[in-house]
Order: sequence, then C-alpha cells, then structure tokens
Amino acid sequence: PAAVKNRRKLIPPVPDSSFFDIPDEFKITMNKERFLFMDESRVRRERLLIFASDAQLDLLFNSSTIYMDGTFKKTPSGFAQIYIIHIVHFDIRVPCMFGLLANKKASTYKQVFIELKNTAIKRKTTFSPSVIMTGFESGSISAVKAEVNIFELQ
Repeated sequence: PAAVKNRRKLIPPVPDSSFFDIPDEFKITMNKERFLFMDESRVRRERLLIFASDAQLDLLFNSSTIYMDGTFKKTPSGFAQIYIIHIVHFDIRVPCMFGLLANKKASTYKQVFIELKNTAIKRKTTFSPSVIMTGFESGSISAVKAEVNIFELQ
C-alpha cells in the first residue's frame, strides 16, 4: 500500500477525456529524446496523439514490410482505439508507432500516413513499404490505398 501511494504521487491519474495536458516527462524518452510525435486537435474536439522516437521512425522508414493493427478494448476515455505500427527487425517484432485515435475514419488514418510521409521527406528518406499487413478496418485500408504507394496489401 505505501508503494502504491508513492507511485500515485509520481504518475498522474488517467484522464477521463481526450483533452488533458501531457507532462513534459511523458513527451520524451528516457534518453531525453522526443517521443510525442504528433498532438493534433481535430474537428469536433477530436484529438490525435502519436508517439514514436527518432530511432523507431528510422526503423519504420527502412522497413519494406510493416504490420498495423488497432485495439478498441483497452482504449483510454476520449479515444476510439490504440493503433500500433510494427516492423520485424532481426526476427523480432518491434513497435515503431503508437497512436491514440479518436475514431476509425479513413481521414484520421490518412492524417497519420501523411504525417509519416512528410516526416520521412524532412529526414531525407521515404515512407514506402512494399508490403503492409493490416486488420480489416475499412478506414485504414482505404487510407493506405490513398496515401501509401505499396506493392502488396494483406
């Protein structure tokens, strides 16, 4: 019980909506590098949070195959899903991007892919996987088809 009390003092309570301030220590990695990749408030008070370090983005942009999936069961209040993009690096699945998405609309997924493509360009590389493995969310599939030049979508 004392350890639980001490931990509660260090970790802020879980917000009950999508509008909250993210403490600075949760915006960076333990190495003091940027981790909060995108924080956008969209129409109708919908928020889009994307977390990815520079090292994770390097792995993502250099991977020819990516895996994308979302979960709806463990999503915090104010968000519709947790969305993760993985790659396989040395036979190990590595998460490269974590997103808290307000909905499952194609426009939301498109915004994520546009931001990834623009970031790749700024870093003098490309976001152009040849194979994308994804779940059956129609919004993500249509966004991939619209925004990512791919060889194969599975």
